[in-house]
Amino acid sequence: MGYHTERIVMNRTSRKYRKAFLVTVSNMRHAQAVYNTALFHMRNLFTGLRKDEGARTENEREVIGNVTAAITEINDKRAGKDKAPWSFPSPEQPYLSLYQWTTVMTRILKKSLPRPETFYSKLEQQVVLAAGRNMKSFVSAMKDYGIHPEKYHGRPKLPGYLKSGTFTLTYDCQMVTCGGDGRHRWLEPKGTGVRIPTGRKEYSGIADIKLRWQCGRINADVNGAANILRKYKETALQADTAYLYRTVEMKNAA
Repeated sequence: MGYHTERIVMNRTSRKYRKAFLVTVSNMRHAQAVYNTALFHMRNLFTGLRKDEGARTENEREVIGNVTAAITEINDKRAGKDKAPWSFPSPEQPYLSLYQWTTVMTRILKKSLPRPETFYSKLEQQVVLAAGRNMKSFVSAMKDYGIHPEKYHGRPKLPGYLKSGTFTLTYDCQMVTCGGDGRHRWLEPKGTGVRIPTGRKEYSGIADIKLRWQCGRINADVNGAANILRKYKETALQADTAYLYRTVEMKNAA
């Protein structure tokens, strides 16, 4: 038994990895759209509720309406289960908890940004949570700024939208299966029909696969091989190249 990390290079011209690469690109782009949509609602809810109704922008009015409608639907469902209703955000508390945001955004995204078949609901929740944590850090900084402004070089700024840079999706063991025959082995995100060849090595278990889009390119690593990503520092990578880093427990090697 032991752990082993390897690197696989994938691109759109490779017959072996082309389908896996295209699914990776599709999921990364959708994740970026989900993140920006969630952050758009969080930002505009926060700024809109702190203004008088007549001073709100069109975006702020739209977001407040979307969130209010979603919470109304959720409260109707909770009432049928004899559960306490959620409070609506207010000028005194112009934000939601992380759990509430994932539930609210699931309803909003279902109408405005349908998921691809290869993009699981758990991945969508990951992305919304990432936006929610950034917004939560901003709200905490604003509260602290109001008490101790001398600790800051300036007023905290709202989290920015994703345009490029790094983004990570994690596929846990419930989303990935290991398969193969006598000659070949592969990893397959469930329900995608996409098999990522792993040679002849047989793996006894896999904790997760992390897909990372960094600086306009796709990186993928398994079991969080962050040190491997730092080790391989390419400076002139093509935007149509993907890297899969897999670190799994090996049972035997043929």
